[in-house]
Amino acid sequence: MTQTSRQASATLALVETAFLASTTVLLWLADLLLPLAQFVRVLLPIPIVLCALRWNFRQAALGMLAASLLILTLCGPVSALRYVLPFGVFGLWCSYGWPRSVAWQWSIPVGALISLAGFGLQIVLASWTLGTDTWALFGQETARAIQSLGVWLGVFWRPSSGLVQICAVVLLFCTGLMFATGVHALGWLLLTRLGYRLKVPRLLENGLARWLP
Repeated sequence: MTQTSRQASATLALVETAFLASTTVLLWLADLLLPLAQFVRVLLPIPIVLCALRWNFRQAALGMLAASLLILTLCGPVSALRYVLPFGVFGLWCSYGWPRSVAWQWSIPVGALISLAGFGLQIVLASWTLGTDTWALFGQETARAIQSLGVWLGVFWRPSSGLVQICAVVLLFCTGLMFATGVHALGWLLLTRLGYRLKVPRLLENGLARWLP
């Protein structure tokens, strides 16, 4: 490859990375402004992964950094932190794992842990900005849910504080598992349509191939 070709390739990589970072910011703004937040959030890591598939992991990291700086400029530091963890870090994890064909049995649980860390950060930020103990409020809601489940089962008891904390963490981890699974499934659906071959569990691939054109 000549010097001119290398420069052209580097310029194209930079332009595409900037475009995909801008796409991430548009998705973030749509998440803030539109009543489709859960669906849009599943899309947030995908542009960063596309940077890695198009070029390399370094471009994915640059794309995540550029998106974070744009969100910082447009929405402030709290929004930027909420994007970086979990969505930005999740995108970097998928950017590392998907091109290397990391099995979903490992990729999804790690993504769920990243999401769990993101929930923790959001609870800290909410407590700081609102001046209330958000984790305590979440624990109270979890305790009510446990008591309601006990009433439904015909068991009347008051859960201990330790049990409530454990159930709250398990609930958040399960939510992270659903989010990570959604990102993987939607990423496979979109990126295979763009011509990228991603390793997925055989059973899931057969099931999706049966229902999708």
